[in-house]
Amino acid sequence: MVPKGKDFFDQPCLVLAKSLLGKVLVRKVGGETLKGRIVETESYITGCRKFRNSHGPGTTFVYRIYGMYSCFNISSQESGSCVLIRSLEPLEGLHTMRTNRRKLLKTAQTKNYKNKDLCSGPSKLCLALDITKADDDSDLVEDENIWVEDGEEVEEDKMIVSTRVGVKSDLPYRFYVFANPNVSAKDKVAEENFLNK
Repeated sequence: MVPKGKDFFDQPCLVLAKSLLGKVLVRKVGGETLKGRIVETESYITGCRKFRNSHGPGTTFVYRIYGMYSCFNISSQESGSCVLIRSLEPLEGLHTMRTNRRKLLKTAQTKNYKNKDLCSGPSKLCLALDITKADDDSDLVEDENIWVEDGEEVEEDKMIVSTRVGVKSDLPYRFYVFANPNVSAKDKVAEENFLNK
């Protein structure tokens, strides 16, 4: 598949967050290809001021939380804005994803992750795909080790719109694929409203 071009990323943050659903995040590590379908995103409009964004829209922004975990974002059209990739549906390289997830565990040999738990959260997917701070400020259009390619189109009638996880805000800036088991946190109220449309 061909990586998505600059025009795809050069969209308003909320539009890009929706457009990324169903696309495939591809990561090459040590000659192996890992793939996951994007099933959950969050928009942060002008909330990503600390990243370098050297390449404009489509630049990666990777930051650390709790001193040991990473979160992976993609810059959008607006200055200081980015989309957080919250969850993936693992597609390829699942054995390596499991191995990567176990690296921080003291009981590495005893933990057996289910497929739906491998990438069901921002830091989980970074561990699974071995995305680190070293991948910050990469150009997803040109980089040979990480990029986004086409997958399945997700129509609006298959998309849940909700508030962001862990953010004190009522803004509907989180988007996820309805009924996908890999989503990090389901919004029961939003899903009920969705079903009663």
